[in-house]
Amino acid sequence: MSWQLAGVRVAPILALLFGVGAAIAVLYLAQLRRTARSTCYGYVREQATVRARQLVIAAMVLSALALASAALWLVSVRSPELLPAPAPTATPTLLPTPTPRLPTATFSPTSTPTVTPTPTVNAIPPDAELPSVLRTPFPANATTAEPGAKLVGVVLAAGVANNEPVDPALSFPSGTDRVYAFLTVEGMSRGVPLAHVWYAEVDGRIVEAWSRLELWPYNATGGVVWRYLSARDGRYELHVYIGRELQQRIPFTVGAE
Repeated sequence: MSWQLAGVRVAPILALLFGVGAAIAVLYLAQLRRTARSTCYGYVREQATVRARQLVIAAMVLSALALASAALWLVSVRSPELLPAPAPTATPTLLPTPTPRLPTATFSPTSTPTVTPTPTVNAIPPDAELPSVLRTPFPANATTAEPGAKLVGVVLAAGVANNEPVDPALSFPSGTDRVYAFLTVEGMSRGVPLAHVWYAEVDGRIVEAWSRLELWPYNATGGVVWRYLSARDGRYELHVYIGRELQQRIPFTVGAE
């Protein structure tokens, strides 16, 4: 169990236990002080005073432990960027967090390596050749793409700022943890399926790592959307589909020649 997971699961319990212990020590301390002040026996007063000093120390230690546990929980929950990344496994789990960008017809990146696709308009290949996300029927509210619907540009980048690509490339340095894909489409209509499928090299083979099918949610017929993949060093491919028609394959690398 990582210290982050331990902080999230265990730290609140420890903070509660230490806090309750400190409260009990304070209550018992108050009772001992009342006893020391009210008793007429010197021995009882002396013993109550000794125990009261011990309880003061115990209350301070328990309070410090409660605060430390609460601080660990706050760091674990609110600052995940400070935590170590998990070590690569033989079958990497690559989980992108799709974040749509409202379509705009004015996006025109300059001095960026843009892949201009040639849409694949051949007959639908057998199911075995389709990614898993396209082997099932489309949602009931999906619409058929018009003949002019196509992907007209792709930009891969190491970051995003103000919904624009940062450090565009097709080969990224080692340690790059996210690769962003900016997809420019045109001829779309609401409900047309748009799929992005990410492949990764595992044991010398390119295998499907993650995919998602989305229905175009805008009334605008064209624009730019961006998605990203949490990546590790290796070789990758991004495949983009409109409907079941493959628009483009974009190979890229992270930390590899």
